[in-house]
Amino acid sequence: MKTINIICMLLITLSTAAQTNFSSVFPVQWKTKIGVTTYRTNMVFQNGSVFIGSNGLDRNSRLDSLDGVFKVDGKTGKIQKQYASPLAGDNDVTGVAVDGNRLYCGSDNYDFYCYDVKTGVELWKFQTEHDVESAPVLADFNGDGKKDVFFSVEQHGFYALNGIDGSVLWKNDSVSSHNGNSSGLAVDINNDGVLDIVSAVRGTPNTDALAGFKMAHYGDYHVAIDGKTGQFLWICETGAGINSSPFLAKIGGTKYIAGLDTYGEFHLIDFRGKSVFANNFGYGHYMSPVISSKGMLCIGNNVIDINPNVWAQYEYEDYEGNLVKYFSFKEEIDFMDYNKALENVEGPTTASPVIADVMSRGVCQILEPTEDGFISMIDENGKNPKVYKLPAGCEASLLVVDVDGDGKLEILVADLQGYLTCYSTNSKGKVDVSGLRP
Repeated sequence: MKTINIICMLLITLSTAAQTNFSSVFPVQWKTKIGVTTYRTNMVFQNGSVFIGSNGLDRNSRLDSLDGVFKVDGKTGKIQKQYASPLAGDNDVTGVAVDGNRLYCGSDNYDFYCYDVKTGVELWKFQTEHDVESAPVLADFNGDGKKDVFFSVEQHGFYALNGIDGSVLWKNDSVSSHNGNSSGLAVDINNDGVLDIVSAVRGTPNTDALAGFKMAHYGDYHVAIDGKTGQFLWICETGAGINSSPFLAKIGGTKYIAGLDTYGEFHLIDFRGKSVFANNFGYGHYMSPVISSKGMLCIGNNVIDINPNVWAQYEYEDYEGNLVKYFSFKEEIDFMDYNKALENVEGPTTASPVIADVMSRGVCQILEPTEDGFISMIDENGKNPKVYKLPAGCEASLLVVDVDGDGKLEILVADLQGYLTCYSTNSKGKVDVSGLRP
């Protein structure tokens, strides 16, 4: 696709030139030490405070003073509270969710917690079989008008707990949740008025055939789970392990689930669970696919028009001889240029992109940090590609929001040196995708 190649070549040119510091364009408003984060880490902004989980000073250490969840003042960066179990063990936290005065998070201590936001008191705790790595999802599953909580357990299954007392509403552990890294997406799939969950599982491979150097199928699937019962509504196969999180997109007036696996197999899935659009983007994807309101697909540092005008129908025979029809791009993507672009933006890239008009141009920019301490930014229309230098690498997705209440956007960056930094913008522009859920 010509558009992709042009963007990629611009990024290559920019990334090989002298780098401009991110802070020279977006001044630092505050910076505070909160510990190391991961590509599964999300940030929640509520009532003037930022909530973020931490893996501490070292992801592999136990009894780490920076483990847990931090509540940070959005105006000053001052730490207002730290939430962590007083018991010995590994209190690493990645994903968090906040509802009013309740904070929900899982840990590497094989426990899931609910804390009182104001006091930090543990309201209830639920023991799990393994780590809880993904961000929790809040929804009213039992119809009592109050938020409940959904989460997956690493290499085990899925749980929905009563948000008030932590009692089990339902669980589904008939299959593994793979590595438990995929944060669930809450959406009413079956149109019954209750939010369902789209997530990922590892089950039984549908074939023992080989596809080149790898198995044709490893038993990985995108799944929809009934919010009322915990039963599967549908499963949609994909090529290999799923570490990214699904994304709800509207393309050509129709809603789809966007799913991506680690080997780069991308699917647009309709609400019946059928993959209607498919393409492969190469190996090594942990970030979530993000699609803008204008139909631009963002995977890592790359921006691709995915509107129906670029679709063409194809067909193939599956391993059982069945004819499968699907849509993909009219023109083949040049994977050599695509991979060069990733390399020359100083990757690897594992954070999920954000989309917001941080430059006050009337068009959104797509921002993506890398683990080597760079950040790419390009207008949604493919113009003004830039690559900036950060003080340190990032795995965590950024958060773009007005944290200090001045009407202008700020960009929050959690880096691999353990700092959370707030960068100022002079923009009151639109925010399309502010950060990784919830």
